[in-house]
Amino acid sequence: MAASDVRNPRTSPLTKEEAWQGRQEDYGWGRAFAHLIPLYGIHYAFKRKTITPFVFQILGSIFVSLFVYAAAVPNANEKTLESQANMLSFLITPLCVKLGIKKARRFGADQLKLSSLEV
Repeated sequence: MAASDVRNPRTSPLTKEEAWQGRQEDYGWGRAFAHLIPLYGIHYAFKRKTITPFVFQILGSIFVSLFVYAAAVPNANEKTLESQANMLSFLITPLCVKLGIKKARRFGADQLKLSSLEV
């Protein structure tokens, strides 16, 4: 094997198969709660080559905000509504991300099965 055949993990990007395999390791709640850290969702999206959990996080936050404002009493304090929406978004983020990770894991598993059948 020549020196050029050795893959340097710092300089070469992940292949699709490596990203799909990496998704199979994400079965607990750790990655879901890590999305509460700013910009972690973007890091996860690049590392696992999927935007599904990030999209679930954004859509969940939008849905919660719309729900809080729609269910609000007409003369409610705007600051109170904003703090309630933020708190609910904070609580719902890991749940939404967990659903997104689960969906991405299933897709990755299916793609790994298909790629093993093609070989």
